[in-house]
Amino acid sequence: MSRRKELYFAIAVGAAAEALKDIRLKMGEGIAGWVAKHGEQVILSDVDSDPRFAKRIDEATHCETRSVICVPLRSRLRVLGVIQLVNANISQFSEQEIFFLQALCDYAAIAIENARWVEKIQELTITDDCTGCTTRGIFIRRWRPRFTVHRGLDMSSACCSSIWTASRR
Repeated sequence: MSRRKELYFAIAVGAAAEALKDIRLKMGEGIAGWVAKHGEQVILSDVDSDPRFAKRIDEATHCETRSVICVPLRSRLRVLGVIQLVNANISQFSEQEIFFLQALCDYAAIAIENARWVEKIQELTITDDCTGCTTRGIFIRRWRPRFTVHRGLDMSSACCSSIWTASRR
């Protein structure tokens, strides 16, 4: 999902993979957009009977979508994206396999979220260390600029009461 609240195909496999590269869906558009917006899985054996189905994707790819299994990638209370299986034989999917797919999506979302945090942490450098001891701080930038969280150091100790900052390289 992009910052503009659009879905794009990060990975596409199959006959239409190349055609899907440039296609974007708005939040709520199509089945995948609906799943991303509402955070609920959708399993349809006949997409033509569902008003959420976006026919423009089939027109752009020259492929016919008959069935869909679409599961959200959820981390905490937000949806990071969706995994969509197109033209899968839904009658052969058991409840246990759907549960496994949802679990896979949950773990994928956690991995994506962790990777994003690692990127943010790697962007930071420590610009001020405590001069009274050898302890160094670990900083994690949160959503607001110039807001840092200090971890691993008791700020009440006398030698570590200096101001700690983090800056981008």
